[in-house]
Amino acid sequence: MSPPAGDTGFRPLLAGRAGDQAAAPRHSPPDHRDASGFERIGFGDDGPGWRQRVRGGLRDRRFWLLVGAALIAALLVVASLRGSESGSRERLALDNPAPEGAMAVGAVLRSAGIDVQPSSSLQDTLNAVTSSPDATVLLFDDRGLLDDEQVRALAAATPRLVLMTPSQRVLDAAGGELTGGSSSGTPVSAVDAGCIAEGPLAAGTIDAGGQTTLLYDGATVCFRPDGNVNGGLYAASKNSETIVLGSSALLDNDGLAARGNAALAMHTLGGSPVLIWYRPSPSDLPVSGGPGDLSSLRPAWLVPLGAWLMVVALLAMMWKGKRDGPLVPEPLPVAVRATETVYGRARLYQDSNAVDSAAEALRSGTLVRLSRRLNLGAGATATDVVAALALHSDLSPAELADLLIVFEPSTTKELVHWARQLQDLEKGTRTS
Repeated sequence: MSPPAGDTGFRPLLAGRAGDQAAAPRHSPPDHRDASGFERIGFGDDGPGWRQRVRGGLRDRRFWLLVGAALIAALLVVASLRGSESGSRERLALDNPAPEGAMAVGAVLRSAGIDVQPSSSLQDTLNAVTSSPDATVLLFDDRGLLDDEQVRALAAATPRLVLMTPSQRVLDAAGGELTGGSSSGTPVSAVDAGCIAEGPLAAGTIDAGGQTTLLYDGATVCFRPDGNVNGGLYAASKNSETIVLGSSALLDNDGLAARGNAALAMHTLGGSPVLIWYRPSPSDLPVSGGPGDLSSLRPAWLVPLGAWLMVVALLAMMWKGKRDGPLVPEPLPVAVRATETVYGRARLYQDSNAVDSAAEALRSGTLVRLSRRLNLGAGATATDVVAALALHSDLSPAELADLLIVFEPSTTKELVHWARQLQDLEKGTRTS
């Protein structure tokens, strides 16, 4: 059969002649050539195609792919949850819907027509008080960011100041002759007013949520847990310009609906048309002088000590880095004489003052040489050498044993004298 038009002779290697095709077995592999006579790439019998290889690779790595997909899904869920979160997470924050937040009391006060203004800056709070001279300010400084001067400035500018769980330092700076800040010692739940002040009397009984509270004392004291003489959860100055509350559970979202907590909040915080809810932030921290740098934090002795250490390091490098001369290259392998090895080891022993090691080396060498000279064999012991040497020496067996086995030099002078004795003993040994 003649080739089709345009065929330039490039046929598949397995095509063969027409006669060979006729003689091919009945079940021969199918021909994968296209109409032009060329073999189609990817359909030969030389291995799987790229699709099969991709499927095999995915099948082999199925476990790690599933793990990666699970991690990506978890990250997406966390990101979506964080993105959906709104409001602050700070304690008694007006935009915090969590149990420890104060979103509920803010909503209750606003529903009563009170303008509740959150503030996180002392300057903004003072500006708001200047705009509303009859405003009430709630100060909740649980992190102790304000110093005494800032508290005094706030108390002087505010006609009615409500302090939430303040320390004695803040009470002294705010004035009003209020004291306390000590712990109740035991959890507090339901507490009766026990006084005739308007707000506590309207509340009747409040609930601290079974938490440990702070107790305060002043001109007016209400809600004394179990008649505690140290103070109560509510204390006010003589003219009620400064009021102290001893538990944040009275105003948070979790405890506002308990007993008379909401009534106490309305009478304490709703006495003015404007309430400034002030939670200090790190921006209120007092700045002392200019911005600090590393030089201001550096101790005075650091510079001279550093200079002295650099001089010592330089001297140490000069001392340890000193050479007797340039390095001399020597071709390898190098033949080292036995005497040089002996002298080198001896110098090492001498430099390290290793008298005991040098003595053991001398003793072993002497015994080996004497054993060979006396033909005692490789299994001879030191006692055998002494017994055989007694027959060829002028010394007695006891003297030989003391010299070869017992004696231990303790100084370099004794080592040198003993070495000479061993040398004389070897030279004076008669083997005939």
